[in-house]
Amino acid sequence: MTGPQAPLSGAVIDTVMQQEQVRLHSLGFAASAAASAALGLVLVVVQSRVFATPILAAWLCGLLLVLLARIAVGLAHRRSGSSGASVQTWLRCYRGIFGLHGLVWAAAGRLLFPPTDPTHQILLVFALTGICVSALTFNAFDLTAALMFSVPILSALVACLFAQGDEFSAAMGGLVLMLVTFVALVALRANRDLRGNAVTRAAQALRVDALQRSDQQLRRAEQMAHLGSFEWDPVSGELQWSDEHFRLWGLEPDGAPPTHASFVQGIHPQDRQRQQDLLQAALEGGGSYESNYRVLWRDGSVRDIHSRGEVHVDAAGRAVRVTGTVQDITAMEKAKDALGTSEFVVNSINDLVSVVDQDSVYRLVNDAWCRNTGLAREQVLGRRAAEVLPAVFNPVRLEALRECVEHQQTRVVRARVDLNAAGARFMETTLTPYSALRGGVRGAVAVCAGRWR
Repeated sequence: MTGPQAPLSGAVIDTVMQQEQVRLHSLGFAASAAASAALGLVLVVVQSRVFATPILAAWLCGLLLVLLARIAVGLAHRRSGSSGASVQTWLRCYRGIFGLHGLVWAAAGRLLFPPTDPTHQILLVFALTGICVSALTFNAFDLTAALMFSVPILSALVACLFAQGDEFSAAMGGLVLMLVTFVALVALRANRDLRGNAVTRAAQALRVDALQRSDQQLRRAEQMAHLGSFEWDPVSGELQWSDEHFRLWGLEPDGAPPTHASFVQGIHPQDRQRQQDLLQAALEGGGSYESNYRVLWRDGSVRDIHSRGEVHVDAAGRAVRVTGTVQDITAMEKAKDALGTSEFVVNSINDLVSVVDQDSVYRLVNDAWCRNTGLAREQVLGRRAAEVLPAVFNPVRLEALRECVEHQQTRVVRARVDLNAAGARFMETTLTPYSALRGGVRGAVAVCAGRWR
């Protein structure tokens, strides 16, 4: 499960915004360059009536060179993909090209401004004002770039208008400033909205990423623990399994969707009815249930399963949802069987068998040992031998036990002992050293064979 999403820091917000700015620059550079080239050609044609061709050609060449540079930057960025330069580097490149682009159009405001032709002045004012408004409107996502483009143009244009010295030109310059200022304020608001949207998308992306990581971690944990999970709607019959649940039934996760029938079909025939009865009782009574059963795979192999479930009911007490887990306990069951077999073998031996550790504490005694001593296992295990049978564990036997454990060598003790239930007996005790795999416990296995004397 994932906790509450922490708010994004200022640095993260700036990075997200920069990534969005670079993405939008990459999408719009071609259309922007085409529009600028078209407007430049129109302006050159219109102003060709009042300006010499060399001036117009020089300015148009400068514009085309800048536009080619802008296209080259955009194409290089697209080819680089997620590799190559950082987001900040590409953003600086785009903004630098915007600045150069603005200087070229500012040169048009100076070089192509006709001081004595009001008509062509107005046409130039409309062209330059329009391109500034377009830059601020369509590049509101990056106001820095838009201002780097627009400010040089407006400065050159307004300076030429106020330099005329007449009221009409001054009024036109003031209107241009007012119009562009208004558009800039609108663009600022749009920029803030875009920033908010970018932050929202980034937060959603982080949440999705966190959920995906959590889901992946859960899948790995389930696979490592051989633990599957399920959710079942007994009303509609809809059943959902985790990937590991499929595997525990010998099925592939991307196979056919599970059904209650396929769940029951996977249970071993000898356990099927018992499990169905248990589940039905849980559905009728609510609450939780727990059971062990076997699953029979299609290849004939058998898995032992431990299942836990929780039945959820509505206000009327009807079962509406069942959730739970299934875990493969085959290895555990095999270990229990092996342990049971070992206990059976040990208890079938008529000789007295016991296991004591290096502190002479009893860890195990077989049935023959209990019969001959008259002591139950509960009275013996966990207690020192000298406390349980002080007459048996005399100094000779204790010394033999010590040597057996310390030197890890077999020792044999022959002596007459007086057992509680069997009376006096001459016994030969063989002490064989052992070391536990876990915990570093060492001790000895004592096998006592005796006869009456």
